[in-house]
Amino acid sequence: MRRSRRFPGWTGVRARCFCAPLLRAFLSGAALFPVAADGADTAGAILERAREAEDTLRFWTSRKQVLSLSVLRDGRTLRTRKLLVYAKRQSRGREKTVAFVLAPESMRGTAFLQWTDPEAKSEQWLYLPRFGRSRKISASLEDQSFLGTDLSHRELGILGEFLRWEESRAPSRFLGREELDGTVCDRIERRFRAGPYRRLEAWLDVDLLVRKVALFDDDPEPRKTIRQGEFRAVGGIPTPHRIEVDDPAKSSRTLVEVEECSYGLPLEDDLFTQRSLSRGPR
Repeated sequence: MRRSRRFPGWTGVRARCFCAPLLRAFLSGAALFPVAADGADTAGAILERAREAEDTLRFWTSRKQVLSLSVLRDGRTLRTRKLLVYAKRQSRGREKTVAFVLAPESMRGTAFLQWTDPEAKSEQWLYLPRFGRSRKISASLEDQSFLGTDLSHRELGILGEFLRWEESRAPSRFLGREELDGTVCDRIERRFRAGPYRRLEAWLDVDLLVRKVALFDDDPEPRKTIRQGEFRAVGGIPTPHRIEVDDPAKSSRTLVEVEECSYGLPLEDDLFTQRSLSRGPR
């Protein structure tokens, strides 16, 4: 079976990679060395290559996206959102992201700010126009839904960081290889030391693109599942244009579609501050 792919518009370089993000960093890039089929160090080696790719071939400093979000339950669309999202990345996975709600009109002006640092605790703020001020997302609010979707604030932080966690924070284990949507992937587990989840499983293809993430509590079935697809090269960076988040307990699904994406824009640091939230999109 063919285990690698080339991305249109990426000349002379093979795509390698999550994450990005919802709202953060959807990862991409190319495997430089063969991966051992098993062994204690396999998971760590794969994660290390993903980090290396993120810091070299697929490194970007700024990104702008327009996202369309739809929440579906039992086949019906419950709500839709449109977001304008800016992100600015530094070295070693540190990233700042700000999102402005463009629609529906009843939510226009709502804004969200996240500072991600894999070596420290992520920080998040939410601005609600009716209150005229931003509030920090405290530990007690981390499990609340992000803008009515099937992702919580806590899960946004997890998805933005898990590739870079140290082994002491979340030990990793290689679970084998399996086919996912016609692509052979390495399946990796990360164990949580604390929090509502016990473990995370991630499926990375040979190009180190994260195709799927599953979050587990004590139940053997996943509590949340996130899939990434429709990767396209944007400015030489393979970027997922479709993300699906499934919450089986609620029979609910959130579909995220990337309508616009561009990299390398000049973005001022002031955009990623609390006071910028009330000013709205630029």
